[in-house]
Amino acid sequence: AHCVGGGTMAVQQMSAPTDLSSSALYIFGFFWFWLGVYIATGYVSQALPYVGEVYRKLSESEKEEWNMRGPSTVHAAWISVLSLYILQVDNLADDRLFGRSNLVSAVMLPSLGYMFADTATEIYVTSRKIGYVTPVSAVAHHVCSVLAQLATMLPAPDQMLYLSIVIASTEVTTPTLNLRWYLVKAGCSRAATILGVVLLAQWVFFRLVPCASLCFWLTQAHSDLVSSVLMHKIVAGHLMSWMMLLLNSFWFYLLVRGALKIVFGKNKGEKPE
Repeated sequence: AHCVGGGTMAVQQMSAPTDLSSSALYIFGFFWFWLGVYIATGYVSQALPYVGEVYRKLSESEKEEWNMRGPSTVHAAWISVLSLYILQVDNLADDRLFGRSNLVSAVMLPSLGYMFADTATEIYVTSRKIGYVTPVSAVAHHVCSVLAQLATMLPAPDQMLYLSIVIASTEVTTPTLNLRWYLVKAGCSRAATILGVVLLAQWVFFRLVPCASLCFWLTQAHSDLVSSVLMHKIVAGHLMSWMMLLLNSFWFYLLVRGALKIVFGKNKGEKPE
C-alpha cells in the first residue's frame, strides 16, 4: 500500500518512445528461455534425490503442472524483487534502455516472454488431453498482465507504467504458492500447512492491498489524469486494476476455503491443492 502513494514521481519520468523491434527480439529470446526452463524442470526433478522419487509417482497431468511451476517460480521471483526495488527508487531517469529504465526493461521484457511461453505451454498441455485443463482465471490473469506490460512497450502515460510495475510486484506471492504445491505433492503436509498461513498473509499484503489501493488511487486521481492521459488509457487502467482486484479476491477466497477445510478436518483423505 505504501508503494502506491510514494514513488510515483520517480516513475513519471520513465515513459518514452521505445525501440519496438529490439524489444520484440528480447521478448522472442526470453520466450525460448522460459520454454527451456520448463523442459529443464522435468529433467532436473528426475535427477534429484528424493525429489525424483516424488516426481516419478505423479500422474502425467501432475508432472506437466510440476514442470510449468518451475519457470513460474523463477519468473515470479525475478520480476517481483525488481519491481519492489523499482517502487522504492527515487531516480531512474538517467538509466535507459529502449526508452525505459534498464530495471523496468529487466522486468517487462522477460515477463512478456514468460507470459507468451506459459500460454503456449498451457495450450500444448491442455491439447494432450491428459486431464489438465487451463483455469479460466489463469487466462484472465495472463491477459491483464500482458496488457499492463504492453503499456510499457509504447510511449505509455506515466501512470500506466506505474500501474504495470505495481501489478508485476504482486507476483512476490507466487514462489510461496508454488513451493506449497510442491510440498503437498511430496507429502509434507505440516510444512505445507505452515506455508499456507504465510501465503494468506502475503496475499493480503502484496496482492489485495496494492490492487485495492490502485483502484482507489486511479479513482481519486481521475480528474488530474484527464488533462494528461487519453480517456481510453484511463479506462484501460481502471479495467486492469479492477480485474486484478477481482481475480486476487477470488483466489484469496479459494485459499481461505482450503484453509478452513484443513482446520475443521473436512478434507480427511484428500490432498489440499
